[in-house]
Parts: sequence; C-alpha cells; structure tokens
Amino acid sequence: MAQSIAAEPVMVGQLSAPEAAAPAEPVPTYLSAQRVSANPDPLSPFHWSAVTDFGPLYQLSEIDTRNGALMAGDSTYPKPGGSAAVLEAEESKLGRVYMDWSPMPIVEVTKPDRELAGASGDAGDAVVTFRDPRFMGGWMRDAGRSALVGTVSLNGAGRVVQETMDGHVEP
Repeated sequence: MAQSIAAEPVMVGQLSAPEAAAPAEPVPTYLSAQRVSANPDPLSPFHWSAVTDFGPLYQLSEIDTRNGALMAGDSTYPKPGGSAAVLEAEESKLGRVYMDWSPMPIVEVTKPDRELAGASGDAGDAVVTFRDPRFMGGWMRDAGRSALVGTVSLNGAGRVVQETMDGHVEP
C-alpha cells in the first residue's frame, strides 16, 4: 500500500522573467494506492498477480515471492465510466452478475468489428467488455488470453442485443 503512481502531469504555472526562456516542465501528480488484491498463480506457489486500485485506475503487477520482487505492469486500466453504454451494459443480466462478482472490474467500450459479425446478425453499435484483472496476469497474460471475459453488445438505441461469456452467447 506504500506504492504510488504518476497520473496525468500538471503543467507548471507562469514562470518569472529569468525562467521564462526555459520550457515548462510537467509536474507529475502521484496517486496513492487505495486497495490491493493479490492472487496466486495456479501453476506456481511462488508467483502471484496483484491488482492495485489507485482511485481512477487499476494497475496490474507480478509478485515473485521466491526473491521478494514486485514488478509493476506498464499499462494501467481506467475504472468503469458513467457513459450511457456502460450504464446500460451494467444493467443487463450479464452486467449485473459480473459487477457483483468482480471486486475490481475492467470495463471497456469499443465499436464492434462488422466483418467478424458478418452474416451472423446485428453487430450492434457498441460493445462493452467486462474483464476481471485477477485473470489477466501470470500465465494467462503470457498465453495472450484472459479468462472469464463478458461482452454486452448494444444497438443504436442503446439497448442490449447480445450478451456473451468467453465467446459463448448467453440466452
């Protein structure tokens, strides 16, 4: 919990005349960890994946208990926003269950891939993806996959047209 992370830099205000020639340096704003979840790797008792909640974002880390090393991940994930698509997806059956089950869900809104939808039907207007960071680290990250991924497709009117869990369409 003693970790911090640099968030969006804040620009320094007006400089005095002698310093005006130098470009303004961004001053980093540091966010403190609010909570941490550590999860064991099912293949090794010495390897753990951690998720740190920094308020507006999550960061994934890897822990090696054999040598006491903590390797913070390079990428951060913003917390679910309050957009209309996210709110509608969270109200769907899959969304309610996922948000109740996952202590730190990563929620992303994307446009559907119309070519992949092809003749299978309506691709929708937006796709809201639910992922749980407990299943995004360790050997799953190395394998290039993430387990227990839920998606909710919304039409142009913002209504749910399809729900899938790990690629399987939910009834």
